[in-house]
Amino acid sequence: MNPKAAAAIQSLSRIRVAETKEADGSRRVWHQGVDVDLLSHVDCDGKLQRQELTLFEDYFVWGVGQGLRTGTTARGVGSAAAGAAENLVLDCAVSRERLAGAEAALKGYGGDDRYILHIRHVIGMLLRGREERDEVVITVIRELPSELQLEATRPRFPLMLIVGVAVALIVVAVLAMLLF
Repeated sequence: MNPKAAAAIQSLSRIRVAETKEADGSRRVWHQGVDVDLLSHVDCDGKLQRQELTLFEDYFVWGVGQGLRTGTTARGVGSAAAGAAENLVLDCAVSRERLAGAEAALKGYGGDDRYILHIRHVIGMLLRGREERDEVVITVIRELPSELQLEATRPRFPLMLIVGVAVALIVVAVLAMLLF
């Protein structure tokens, strides 16, 4: 295992300020670390559609219905390499050497970030001869319809009435104990 690659994976953190939400509700979620980037594309239903991992000069791209491909970046590492498509050179066939290196680096990841866990799962499965091509629900973020938003903010009178009566009974009981 390459300790530098493992340290790069451990340095990955989600960059929320750089996340984008498109008009159709889809999102791009970005994780960045030292010489490593993970860009995830999620549809409006919270299903992961595509992931791109750049680990040093190695490049991995997974897509629903397409599976995983490997490649290299023509120049730069991490964010510097991920900027333009012309900087990427895809392998003719999936590189087991790249997969093994990435799996070794990702194996030490002990966090619970679903995006990182998914790319680790995909790479591990492919190394074992199985390929993940299906949609994966990563997160479900839906806005409530306006009528439900109004309902959610409306006070619950029966509950408030019950709480009010209970508080009044407690006050009466305490006063009765103090007076008698």
